[in-house]
Amino acid sequence: GRKKLKKDKQKNKDKAKHAEKHDQTRMASLEEETDSESNTETGSNPNTNTNYNINYNYNVNSNSNINVNSKSNSTDPFMSMSADSLSIEDIIRMKKYGVTTRFIDMLKSLGYKNLRVEQLVNLAKYGVSESFIKGIHDAGYKHLSVDGLAELAKYGVNLRLISELKDAGYDNLNAEELSDLAKYGVTSKFIADLKAIGYDKVSVDDLIDMTKYGVNVRLIEELKKAGYDLSPDHLSDMAKYGVSPMLIQQLRSIGYKDLTASQLTDLAKYGVSANYIQSIKDAGFTNLTVEDITDMSKYGVSANLINGLKEMGYSQISGEQIVDLAKYGVSANFIKSIRSSGYEHLSLEEMTDMAKYGVSANLIKQLKDAGYDKLSGEEITDLAKYGVNSNYINALKEAGYTNLTPGQIADMSKYGVSVQLIQNLKRHGYDNLSYEDIVDLAKYGVSSNFIQMLKENGYSNISAQGMAEMSKHGVNAQLIHAAAEYGFKKLSADQLIDMSKYGVSPKYLSGLTRAGFKNLSVEQITELAKHGVDFDYMDEIGKSGVKNLSIDDIIRLKQAGVDAEYIKRMKKNN
Repeated sequence: GRKKLKKDKQKNKDKAKHAEKHDQTRMASLEEETDSESNTETGSNPNTNTNYNINYNYNVNSNSNINVNSKSNSTDPFMSMSADSLSIEDIIRMKKYGVTTRFIDMLKSLGYKNLRVEQLVNLAKYGVSESFIKGIHDAGYKHLSVDGLAELAKYGVNLRLISELKDAGYDNLNAEELSDLAKYGVTSKFIADLKAIGYDKVSVDDLIDMTKYGVNVRLIEELKKAGYDLSPDHLSDMAKYGVSPMLIQQLRSIGYKDLTASQLTDLAKYGVSANYIQSIKDAGFTNLTVEDITDMSKYGVSANLINGLKEMGYSQISGEQIVDLAKYGVSANFIKSIRSSGYEHLSLEEMTDMAKYGVSANLIKQLKDAGYDKLSGEEITDLAKYGVNSNYINALKEAGYTNLTPGQIADMSKYGVSVQLIQNLKRHGYDNLSYEDIVDLAKYGVSSNFIQMLKENGYSNISAQGMAEMSKHGVNAQLIHAAAEYGFKKLSADQLIDMSKYGVSPKYLSGLTRAGFKNLSVEQITELAKHGVDFDYMDEIGKSGVKNLSIDDIIRLKQAGVDAEYIKRMKKNN
């Protein structure tokens, strides 16, 4: 026995040496293998798993990228890929999923050339072969993209499935539909089973949804017994959200009979069960509609919440009120914290608004510390709504706004009055602005750049209200320059505002000039624009043969709907 064991050990050693020698020989031959591959004809067997020596035609640079050797004249398919360089990661991934020169040759022979690394990897990864591609082509899918081929292979589309679907009446499917049908497990048997119980010629989308959400013959028949003879889309919705014959029976047992498919779906969607409904009933809500119950569950109303509110003194609560309370996070603990901050007699609506806009005991304390200790619930809610806290109030005080009402502070925050804006305005000489002025400036977007633009164009002493109006109506440097080119060298702020307000633009002014109306006053131009008279209309009326028209005449013609063609027809007939 020992002799045999010794003999076996020696035999294993000899095998290991032989394997090692073979590996060394194989590694050495890799340097030559590429030459033999390059000389192999493109039509060779694509299933041959030939390795590829990367180092023969690619040089590794200092950045670890694999770059094509521009001096090589090799016809290797790797050289014809659309990428100019291959990274180490690309090479490893191609090796991992079996991308070979044979594989690339096969794809080229079938018309798939210049593929990206990602495309090659996906095709190899999902087992796309020559026979697969030819079979798909023969089945009528001859112009598939590379990604389309990969999708079909990924989800197991094959000739048998295509044939079975055709036999079942689905013979004009596109590649995406085929992939989705296979992806979600639609089979000819499933289609036949549906047909046997009355569901014939179900759409592709419905078939996909039915299998996706677990609709089967058993569920359909059970729902029919429960009184629900449903369309495919309703069946999918019910299955999607977990409507079952058992749920239907449980709901009926507590009084919810004759529910529609949509009502059942909504109840299941938001987790309503017979036990949930019973717990709400036990808490005092006994006459709720299906919609009430659905909303309660949707926003997290529970028996504990209802009982907690009752303990806080809110015993007369409607279904709508309890839903709003839950929706915005009002709980017994929230009410306790607000009451402990000095607000003991707020209505449910006030509590709801406070929670909705983020009022907390901490915010109330901050406002008190900032000097606002006698605020109403509504005032606190407004301040919270617009993001006011003690930091904002103190910053306004430091900027000189020390005696503001809660409403004024809320408005300043609402329209974006910031310390930065106040400082910028002061740098431009606006350092004693009222609350109303600074709110209007912020509201209409007056910035440091806007003020600087006005100054550069000669408007350096505009009031705060004037600047707000100019910004509100879109006065800009382009309009000022266009007005100057027309001949208005120095217009008042009000004139610029009116021009911009009624649509006088640089384009409008240049159009008047081209049409020959070069000597109009600001007021005339503004009136024309105000009544919708553009330069094209004025030009057409002028060419219609009517002479000596005043601006008022043109406006009246426009208002009456008279155009140049009408004038010409009337002249011709008279």
